[in-house]
Amino acid sequence: QLAQLAQAAAQLAQQFQAAKDGLNTYLQGSKVSALSPLTVQQKYDEARAQLNAQIAKAQGGDVSAFSSLGNLRDVFLGFSRELNGSGGAYNNDFLSTFDKLNMLGGNQVDRPYSAADSRTQTSAIVNQLRENNAQQEMTTNAILGLINLIANGVETSDPRMIELTEEIKRNTKAGTGSLTSSTTI
Repeated sequence: QLAQLAQAAAQLAQQFQAAKDGLNTYLQGSKVSALSPLTVQQKYDEARAQLNAQIAKAQGGDVSAFSSLGNLRDVFLGFSRELNGSGGAYNNDFLSTFDKLNMLGGNQVDRPYSAADSRTQTSAIVNQLRENNAQQEMTTNAILGLINLIANGVETSDPRMIELTEEIKRNTKAGTGSLTSSTTI
């Protein structure tokens, strides 16, 4: 009899806890529901907070936390799209949450390639080309100056010749035809 009462009490406690958990889940969801009086920005912030809290639980080993991550992410991304459109901020939200959940799933970060990634890579290439172009222009100007001095009969020991030669050496990268001290003028 006593064992049955203890078992019944344990089951009742589990049922009560499940009911409380269900109520808490509902209340959290109501903050970001269509019935919520919060603004889109406030719903976005709340959805982010809920998702991050659930991710932290999952990272801490709470197995039950995994089951709601997909839905919480979708809610968060819905508010991100409503707030940010389909631009860079939305892409960042999409990709950062994709990476977090992918890693939680034990996967390597292997996310979809986005337009934002493409723009970042293109920007880096353009900046490198500009830098290379500026370097090349400085070297070309120094060489033209050196040729001009030679054409006007200036001696190789002249300080202007030495200065231009040193500038060319500084501006020319190794392996790309850089001048060396043995180069004859």
